[in-house]
Amino acid sequence: MRDPVPEIDQAAHLLDDAVTAHLNGNRSLAKQLILDANLPAIRDWTESLWGANSPYAPKKTTTSARGDTRHAERMPSSSVCRNLHLRDGYHCRFCGIPVIRTAVRKGICKAYPELNIWGRRNVEQHAAFQAMWAQYDHVVPHSAGGGSDFENLIVTCAPCNYSRMECTLEQSGLADPRQRVPRRSAWDGLERFIGTKKQHLTPVWVTFPDIPWRSIGWRMGYGEEYWYLWKAWYTALPAQARTKYQETWPEPDAWRGFYAGIETEIPKLALLMASHWGPTRRST
Repeated sequence: MRDPVPEIDQAAHLLDDAVTAHLNGNRSLAKQLILDANLPAIRDWTESLWGANSPYAPKKTTTSARGDTRHAERMPSSSVCRNLHLRDGYHCRFCGIPVIRTAVRKGICKAYPELNIWGRRNVEQHAAFQAMWAQYDHVVPHSAGGGSDFENLIVTCAPCNYSRMECTLEQSGLADPRQRVPRRSAWDGLERFIGTKKQHLTPVWVTFPDIPWRSIGWRMGYGEEYWYLWKAWYTALPAQARTKYQETWPEPDAWRGFYAGIETEIPKLALLMASHWGPTRRST
């Protein structure tokens, strides 16, 4: 549709520094950095994409699916959204800009009400928060019969979502973003502002379905970071929780024996920890 303007990355750095300042107790610096990130060039970019007369927005040429062919649920659940971010990170899958969840933005608005970050009208909304507003877009539009299942949803920014609206990828002239590796960076969506903790991680084969089991992609490829994150999280679960997890996420045929292999490693890890730390200390 349209390439992002460089001011968006500039604003992301400013907002990231603002959150750091806030967490360090420097409210005055945080406020100034948030204001500095409200760049006019970002608003111009956003308006050029979702404005009524946008030259970049695709034009829909087909009719919507009949009501009886649409999926009943349009908005994904909170757990699905959480897992989408685990898979896609905090970047738009179309244009790649950083995104921020609504809950994080609301937390910042509540902490700094005097800045009037988010008003009712577009012109009353902070340009960077508006452009970087995280959305959960249907690859196959809901109006065309697309469901709100994990495989048909991607994380996007608001301008890309509202610009494409109900158009298909073909009508939009866009390649399927699911065929590309999600952009990875140090950007955390400012989640640390509200102290978000990952309570549940999806299995590695769900998060990166294109990487086969035992592939080098888990060791030296883009799946490596998530592999070790998931493994550390899973092995720390109590036995009962691991059993429940396996029931919730059964192994696909190509991954038969995966859980059993991980389970055999857990006692070894416990012995390693015991030998490293020695016997439990007596309280004095």
